Amino acid sequence: VEEAKALGAVAVGFTIYIGSIHEEKMLVEFEKIQRNAHKIGLPVICWMYPRGKGIKGKKNDYLAAYGARIALEIGADIVKIHFDGKKKDMEWVVKSAGKTRVIFAGGAKENETILLKTIKNQISAGASGLAIGRNIWQNETPIKIANKVRKILYSK
Repeated sequence: VEEAKALGAVAVGFTIYIGSIHEEKMLVEFEKIQRNAHKIGLPVICWMYPRGKGIKGKKNDYLAAYGARIALEIGADIVKIHFDGKKKDMEWVVKSAGKTRVIFAGGAKENETILLKTIKNQISAGASGLAIGRNIWQNETPIKIANKVRKILYSK
């Protein structure tokens, strides 16, 4: 945390794989980072991804909402979650996060129509933002698609 601050970072982040055999260790490590970061005024972003044996048989909407709730309870300011389900399920994820802001990850490369519809659903479900890459950078016209995404984000 101190190194991040010295480098001029405006936040710190940490990944937790819920369902992993290392989940407990990751939660303990996150707590240390969160406490130290908040002490010096840095927000903390938690990448919350389901992985491992502990998630077998559980639905994606449940896991996303569960991850969002964990992020709230461990003191994350922002949680990044990969989930592109139905709008009502995205609303559940955002509601489960409480005061923790939700950012949805971009996921697999999609055609433009599906991508833009997903983004509209995520933003209208209450997401604070997006973390997308390949759907912009691997697009044949990245400036055009970025402008379409920007239009959705700022039409709230």
